Amino acid sequence: MLHILLSILAVIGKLLLGILGMILLLLLLILFVPVRYRGRVRKQEKELAAEGTVSWLFRGFSVQVAWEEKKLSYELRILWIPVLRLLEWIKKKKAEKKKHSVQREETASLENRKEESEPETEMNLPEEKSESEEEKDLLEEKSEPETEMNLPEEETEPETKTPSPEEVLPSGENGKKKTGFTNRIKRLGQVPGKVKRQLQAALEKAKSVLTSAEQLKEKVDRGRKLLQSRTVREAVTVAGNELIAVLRHILPRKLWGEVEYGTGDPGTTGEILAAVAAVYPVLPGELRIRPDFEEAVLNGDLSLKGRIRLATVLFHGIRMILNRQIRKVIKLVRRKEAW
Repeated sequence: MLHILLSILAVIGKLLLGILGMILLLLLLILFVPVRYRGRVRKQEKELAAEGTVSWLFRGFSVQVAWEEKKLSYELRILWIPVLRLLEWIKKKKAEKKKHSVQREETASLENRKEESEPETEMNLPEEKSESEEEKDLLEEKSEPETEMNLPEEETEPETKTPSPEEVLPSGENGKKKTGFTNRIKRLGQVPGKVKRQLQAALEKAKSVLTSAEQLKEKVDRGRKLLQSRTVREAVTVAGNELIAVLRHILPRKLWGEVEYGTGDPGTTGEILAAVAAVYPVLPGELRIRPDFEEAVLNGDLSLKGRIRLATVLFHGIRMILNRQIRKVIKLVRRKEAW
């Protein structure tokens, strides 16, 4: 009995270890297998075309989007299976099955109608009467006495209208005039009280606006002092360095192609070329730029490729959170006294 229990526990333990191993493998894949992306943009005069792909796990999961001839197309693959195409194929099959079922029902209903519309046999035909029997029927119809009686219509008595109490009672115009005059006097007496209330409400609103403005000014002063402090400046530099590292990791690792541009103004075209020349050494890959100092032109064919690893992004984020200066700034912001 004990041996059986130990063997069952061993099997359960192996199953749990296998599940934990699968979960750990999945986490490692999510953290260290990068998400790759690539894109391409082509523009020639008025034609514009673009396409982009984001894939993960050796393109086992991928999304592809394309824009060409003013039409958008996209494709989703899960475990290398085109999901959208599969769904369209399933819809077509269902539609074909519905059509076949409807056609079968229509053919069956037509057959039933034909069977019902066929004439019955001689068993249901009415028997013909002889000439002597028809003459007897005519004589009996003539000999029947008329049974209709003209009954006299009942005479309806005219309805008598009973006068309403409002018609009987007098109008009382003098009483109405008196009550209207007294109501006007009462309303005139209530005017000063209403004006006083409105003035008090306006004063209270003005006081609340002034107090809120003073509080806002105090908060702005505190925030300015906090930003000018040493801890905040050190925290900003650390956060900036970490964000720059994340951006370097996310930005494309390869960029190639050629661009032809021109604004129609030689001065502005030269300024753009100077700005691009300042950034050109940092750009990855091979990029050829051809300025046109005479005409306004924008043509080109650009391609890029990059990757994003979640472990790298999490590493820089954890470094930011664990930094001492950033934690001090977070504590100062959370305090009610600082704000």
